Amino acid sequence: MEDSITTIILKNDGSINEIKFNSKSLEKEKDIIKKMKLLSKIKLKKGSDKFNHLHSYEKESYDISLFGFKKGKEKIINKHDLPPPIDNELFFGDILMIKHKSNEFKDYKNFTDKDYEIWYESQFGGFIDLGSDDTSSGSNSYNSSDDEDYVPHKNNEEDDDESVKSNHCDSEEEFNFNETETEDDDDEIEYDEESDNTPELEKELK
Repeated sequence: MEDSITTIILKNDGSINEIKFNSKSLEKEKDIIKKMKLLSKIKLKKGSDKFNHLHSYEKESYDISLFGFKKGKEKIINKHDLPPPIDNELFFGDILMIKHKSNEFKDYKNFTDKDYEIWYESQFGGFIDLGSDDTSSGSNSYNSSDDEDYVPHKNNEEDDDESVKSNHCDSEEEFNFNETETEDDDDEIEYDEESDNTPELEKELK
């Protein structure tokens, strides 16, 4: 496994950023709560709750796991339309995606924005026509961030300054991701999205 891998962040505005980070410390760490704390150091636009495991899409040889926030203000609702079964869920701030060994959070793999496009289409059975004007829920959401018809779900008595809570259930995954008590640290790791000169997670913890 490479020490440095490329992965993506689904930005809350509907765009996608590639980042590089040192995965060696994640690989060495066996405790899942400590792994979550390492991941929470990555610079993300945050929601109002703690850093969560949101969902894992399972394949035969690998999984794609999503990490982010389930609560936040309406103005930072993530605009990406995610594939089922979480296509009707609300998430807030940025979403981190990690590709790893099936049913085990290790053996991390590169997952670029191009990989994401291919994977996204495969989640819908490969029927998405990217050139069609008729695509709606099947189109890549980061191409529709200016959709003026988008209306987030909220209670009538809530205003723009109140937090909205995701309907996502808090179930444990097969490899025991659960509600870990990760803290939001102010000292976030800065990632250079255009170069490989990114700091190592393990150095941040020393």
